[in-house]
Order: sequence, then structure tokens, then C-alpha cells
Amino acid sequence: MPNTVLGKVSVVPKGDYSASTTYYALDIVGYNGGSYLAMQQVTGVTPSNDQTNWMQLSGPGLPGVDGVTFTPSVSEAGVISWTNDGEEENPDPVNIMGPPGAAAGFGTVTATADNTSSETPSVDVQSSGPDTAKNFTFAFTGLKGKTGETPNIEIGTVNTLEPGQDATVNITGTTPNLTLSLGIPKGQPGTSVSRIQRTSGTGAAGTTDTYTMYDSNDDAIGTFTVYNGANGTGAGDFMADGSVPMTGALDMGGNKITNLGAPGADTDAVRKSDLDAVAAEVDGILDGTTPAYIPPATTVKIGGVIIGEGLSVEADGTVSADDQFPAGGTDGQILTKTADGVAWEDAPEAGVTSFKGRTGAVTPQEGDYTAGMVGARPSTWTPTASDVGAIPNPSGGTPGQLLSKTESGAEWVDKPVMYVTVSGTTSDKSSTEIIQASINGYAVFAVVSRLGALYALPLATQNLSGQAVSFMIFIGDRTISCYIKGTTATVSEIVLDASRVTFAPGETGLTADNVQDAIEEVQGNIPTDYVPTSRTVNGQALSQNITLDAEDVGAMPPPNRQTATLSASGWSGNSQTIIVNGVITDTSAQDIDISCADRASADAWAAGGVWCSNPTLANRLTFTCTTPPTANIHLNIRLWEVG
Repeated sequence: MPNTVLGKVSVVPKGDYSASTTYYALDIVGYNGGSYLAMQQVTGVTPSNDQTNWMQLSGPGLPGVDGVTFTPSVSEAGVISWTNDGEEENPDPVNIMGPPGAAAGFGTVTATADNTSSETPSVDVQSSGPDTAKNFTFAFTGLKGKTGETPNIEIGTVNTLEPGQDATVNITGTTPNLTLSLGIPKGQPGTSVSRIQRTSGTGAAGTTDTYTMYDSNDDAIGTFTVYNGANGTGAGDFMADGSVPMTGALDMGGNKITNLGAPGADTDAVRKSDLDAVAAEVDGILDGTTPAYIPPATTVKIGGVIIGEGLSVEADGTVSADDQFPAGGTDGQILTKTADGVAWEDAPEAGVTSFKGRTGAVTPQEGDYTAGMVGARPSTWTPTASDVGAIPNPSGGTPGQLLSKTESGAEWVDKPVMYVTVSGTTSDKSSTEIIQASINGYAVFAVVSRLGALYALPLATQNLSGQAVSFMIFIGDRTISCYIKGTTATVSEIVLDASRVTFAPGETGLTADNVQDAIEEVQGNIPTDYVPTSRTVNGQALSQNITLDAEDVGAMPPPNRQTATLSASGWSGNSQTIIVNGVITDTSAQDIDISCADRASADAWAAGGVWCSNPTLANRLTFTCTTPPTANIHLNIRLWEVG
């Protein structure tokens, strides 16, 4: 019968699916836990149940039951036993240790080394013999290194590090050319010497003393020895020029000798403090604060000053001048210098023998010479500003203006004005500001509201010790005064017209109802019983004349009036102290009023910026200035008792 080709009629297992394999119809592959049958030839087609390329034969199985993990353990005796993480039965323990083996050991160990080869180091180990007696042979080769190149090292940067930092070394470059850079830390700051003390020796001549130096913590940091010279010429003696022995003056090289003791002998060195004390005592004698002691006069000294020729001192201190002229001589003779000294001789007949009709030794008389002949000014001469070295005043100006210095010279300007506003008991300017403005040439006015009007009161008094100022003005029958100390103001009003004062006659018998009418009535008819004789004042009956002093009526005693002068030559720098008897240092017990005695003094005072300080010494006032005045300043001074 004829043969018929049926083709592929049986499935062919191909294992797990691979995308790079070509599968044919009836090939079976496994994929993701399932099995798939190829429906046709496919390559790279992922198996699925698409019924075109693949047909799923079976899917993944269901998850199985969790298994049990058995864990073995072996004891030192060689028994293996089991444990599990489930509740299953464990296998029986079994001893797995075999019979003891032969003891291990080593036989002979030998080693050789090749120190001549410079190849790469290596070691060859050979063993032989049974395990119980192994023989090992070690052969070392290439232990000698290659001969290196001589390096060429240069120093790179050298940095200074802070104390306490680690030193650093940095090598750069390629062998043999290398660069060495260093970092070197500073040393820790040293300690300074605070004192030096002799700790051994007595200072005796010809001996050696030991001195110890101490730092600021008073810890000893070193010692040195000093030889005490015996006679200034022995070996090792310290001489004046610093050499040993010394041969000249001591040269300190600008350094100081310190810690000197107080001088006790004429040849001892003097300390600066000793000189300062003497200078202070001399200053005190000069300014009058330290009494000056003058030794009593002797026959050879006055106040410690040796008497020179021509003076004699008696035993009681009387000083007299010796007769300086030689004995003898007659009227008309003159004292002539001779080789042996001086002698009386007749006047020579040389010189002028005839003048204006007079002969012989002509003596000048009034009228002999004119001012022009002797280079003098005529009696009618009036000096100009340039003749006396003064600066002439510029022309123009109006009364009250001041002469002011400008860049181009001097010119007349209006006097600066300061207004002080007084409101109630407060002043908007302090008394110190007001006084300084007055000294600086300001016209000072106080603006005071009184009687419904404003009044500008000019400065009247400067009270230095109390630092106070007072103003006063007369308005009709009234006097308005303003007293300012600090910034506190007191304004008072005094009525002078008696008709403004209410008067109660009382027992006088007068019918007037005011003082003015009472005065007129008394002047016309004074009753005999007007003054009660039973009344007294300070123990004196009112029927007689009585005298009352300032204390009786509570008035201030009159001031101690004095005059003084600040001389142009008396300024020491910017200060001058003058004697004013009666001045005390307690400013609470005395007020001091100072004013210039004339216009020239006032101008010099203002130009120099003169000011008087509170007294610090009795009977003295000290003045200071901005620029020392070139003219004398005449002052009027009043000292008022306070209390």
C-alpha cells in the first residue's frame, strides 16, 4: 500500500520557555509555573492562552504547606542531634565521631635566604615526610633591594605655626627630584622676670653672692652669681665702665638704676622721689603754702648765704655795709682808679670849659638843651597809636558797639545779647551760663512778666562763690528784682510809694488810713503820747533816741570792700593768684562780688576770658584766662558774710 507522510504527530517537551528559541507546533514549554503547547512556529512570542500561538495546558499549582526546618547540632562528644521549628518528630541522635587518628607532628624545619639577588622577593616552601613528622624547607630569594638613586632635595616653603601645633612635613615631586616643605610651630612664650633676690651670700667684699630670678608667678626660673669686689682692682671686680676690673665711667647705655635706697650720706645717689619732694617743697615756698625757714644770721652768713666783701654782720644779726671809700680826699676831688687800687684826685680840667657864657667845669642847667638836641619829644607831643605800638581803632561805629577781630583786621559790631526767660520760679538759662555770657561781653537781660507787662532787666551783680546772679529795675514807684541760682529764679516786687500801703492807726491816735497820710499828720501834729514809753527796743525805751545795728534788724552787715589788680606780668601760663585779705574757703559762709573798676579793665577782662575760681586757700583768689591779658586789670571786690 502507498506511504503517507503524516508529519509531526507527537508533542515534544522543550523545557522552560526561552525568548530566543524558535518553537514549532506541538512543542511544550514551561512558563511561570504553567505548561503551554505551541500552535504554530513562533519565536519571541511570550506563552499565553491566545489559542493562536500558544495553548495553555496547565496553570501554576496551589501554594504548598509550609515545610518544617530541622536544625542539627553536634556535641563535643561527636553526637549529632536535631531540632525543628514545627511539631515534627526529630531523628534519633547519632554519634558521628570516628576513632582517634594518629597524633600530628613536625619534623625538621629548614630555611635558606638569598641576599645577593635584587629581584622581586619570594619564598619557596617544600614539605616531606608523614603527617606525624612533616619536614618543611623554606627558600627565600630576592631579599636585597635594588640600589636607589641619589635624591636631589630642595627646600620649598617653610611656614611658622602657632605654639602647640604639630610640625608638618610635605614631600612633593618625583624621585630623585624632591621638594621638602616644612611647617614649624613657634615656641611657647617665655616667662618674664618679676624680681631678683639674693638667696646666698652676705655681700661682704671679696665674696661671691648668689641671686635668684623669679617670674610673674613667683617661681624661681634661674640663678646667677655676683662677685663683690674687695678693693676695685682685684681680678673679677666690677668697675665703673662695665669692665672687669673697671677703668672708666659707668656707661648704662640708656638703662636705669632702680630700687635705690634712701640716701644717707653726701656721696649717696639721689632718687627721683627725693628730687620730687624737694621740688614740691620749693613750689610750696614760692606759692606761700609752705612756710620758709631762714636760719638766723651769723657773722659769716645771712639766711644760709655767705656774706661777700663789703658787708658785715653783727652778733645780733645786724647787717651793715663797710666803708668802700679810701680815707682822705677834699671837696671836689673824684675817685680815680690807680695801679694800686683807687685814690682821691683833683678832677681834670679837660672837656667843656665854656658853655653859654659859663667857664670852667660847666654843669648843665635848665634851658641849656632842647628836646630835639637830646632826642626827646617836645612837651606838646601827643603820641599816636603807632608811637606806642597800639592798634588804632577803626572809624565809624555807634555807641554801645564792640571792637571785634576779623580776618581783615578789626571792626565795630553790635554787642551780643543773651535773653533769659523767667517763668514762675524757673529760668531757661543757668546762673553759670549767664555769668559766662557776661564775661564774654554779652548784654544779658532777664525777660520777666510783671504787672501784665514784660520787662527786660539788665545784669546787675555777679555772685561768684554762690554762682548766682541778680537783676534789678526801677519802674515808677516800684522796684522789680530777679535772683537766679542754678535754674531756680526768685522774682520780687517792692512798692516804694507809701500811699499804696494800707495803715491801721491802732492806739496811736492818728486818723490816717495809710502811711503817707499818717506821715503828713504826724509832721503837722504829733501827740505827746504817740510813742508809748513802756515799750523798749533792745532794752532801750522808745522815749529816747536809740541806735540799731544791722543784726538788730536782721539786715546783712556791710561788705568788706577792697581793690586789687591783676597785673599783665603776673600771669603764670593761664593762671594768676593774688592776695585778698578776708577771703575764706567756706563758700557757704561768704559771698564774693567782683567787678572791673574801669572800662579798660572790663575790656581786658572780656578779651582775655578771665574767670575767678572758688577759693581753695584763705586770703587768696585764683584767676584763670583763655588768653593772658596784656594790660593790668583793676578790680573792685566785696566780701559778704552769709548767715
